[in-house]
Order: sequence, then structure tokens, then C-alpha cells
Amino acid sequence: CAYGDTCLVAGGIIAIEQEDYIRKDDDNNYFISIKNIPQVGKRLANSLIFIPSSARANILTVRMRTAVPSKGIDIINKLFEIYEREQVLEKKQASNNTLKFINERLETLTAELYDVEERVEQFRNTKDIPLDISSKVGAVTSQLQTQQIQLQELKIQLNSLEAVKRSLTDVELGNQLLPTNLGLNNH
Repeated sequence: CAYGDTCLVAGGIIAIEQEDYIRKDDDNNYFISIKNIPQVGKRLANSLIFIPSSARANILTVRMRTAVPSKGIDIINKLFEIYEREQVLEKKQASNNTLKFINERLETLTAELYDVEERVEQFRNTKDIPLDISSKVGAVTSQLQTQQIQLQELKIQLNSLEAVKRSLTDVELGNQLLPTNLGLNNH
């Protein structure tokens, strides 16, 4: 078998490509190093060194004990590449979950707002309250004020949710932090 050839061996068919971990001696004998992936991963993880740059900073210096420095640099670079990709995916998932929640809440608030507006309108149209009865007028006025306050609160919540939705979906705004307390009721 030569480099690039396909060879039949006891365990199946193999192809030999020219790589650093394959060595050939003067008698054309090949030496191939086959390693257990979890063991190699554990060994590599144990060779990593994390050093805080200072007691107050969130910055780490990452080093790797290895006989071939360029190999250590390549491994560390790949680790950071994977870490960054996972961070982006995690943030995307969190944004998607937040957007889903906001859409569901918007639907609920819209329905509640419609219901309150409808009740206010019905109240105004169906209640024929004589003006000479002051106690009934006070009660009706109080009820009307309560419903108007509820209507205003729902409108404020709806506007807040629409603003958050815009900030999550607008590409130009980027990944901005969102306020944790929007004054929304969870019902």
C-alpha cells in the first residue's frame, strides 16, 4: 500500500493519506498511531492552563503544555472558534425564546385590550343613569375610572412589548440589552 491507495486489511478497507501521524521506515513499513478520542480529549484538556490576567479582570490567558507549540496554538484557536460559535447559537436561542414570549404576550394583551375597550363602550352605551341620583353617579364614575385606568395600563404594556419586539427584530439596532422590568403583569 502506498499513500493514496485503498488497502484491504483484516478489519476492513483503509485509505492511507500523507499525514504527520503516519511514519514510514526504510523498509517501507508504516507506523500509524490510532488513539482513543475521549482519552486524547481528556489528555488535551489536562494540558490546558488558564491564568487570570488580574484579580479583578474577566480576562484569562490560555496556554497549553505540548511538545509542539504550533499544535497547541492550533488547538486553542479551534477551542475558541467553537466557543464563539456556541455563544452565538446560545444568544440566538435566547432571542428566539424572548421573541416567542413577547409575541404570545402581545396576543394576550391585544385580546385583553379589545375586551376592556368593548366593556367600556358597552358600559357607556347601555347604562342609562339618571343625573339626579348622586350615589349612583359616584359608583358609575368610579367604575368608569377603574376601567379607563385598566385600559391605559394595557395600552402601556402593549406599547412596551411592541418596542421590545422592534428592538429584537430590527437588525440595525443589533444585540442591545433589554430592560428587565417593563412593568408587565404576568396573567
